[in-house]
Amino acid sequence: MLELLTTIYFTIGIFVGTLIINDIRRTVYIPKLRVKDYLEVFLISVFLWLPFFVWVFLEDRMGKSGGR
Repeated sequence: MLELLTTIYFTIGIFVGTLIINDIRRTVYIPKLRVKDYLEVFLISVFLWLPFFVWVFLEDRMGKSGGR
């Protein structure tokens, strides 16, 4: 349960952090943000962190089936 909460917390934190960095970058160069930019940031963060979450999920499943 703690691993799940940590994973959710990291997901939200990384997504929000990426949005903030993207906002700063866009504000310096282009002062307007579009929905496409948020979607692009979301997809990039999902694809970057998907292997980590899959690994955490599989490790959790293997540990439980291993008689822990």
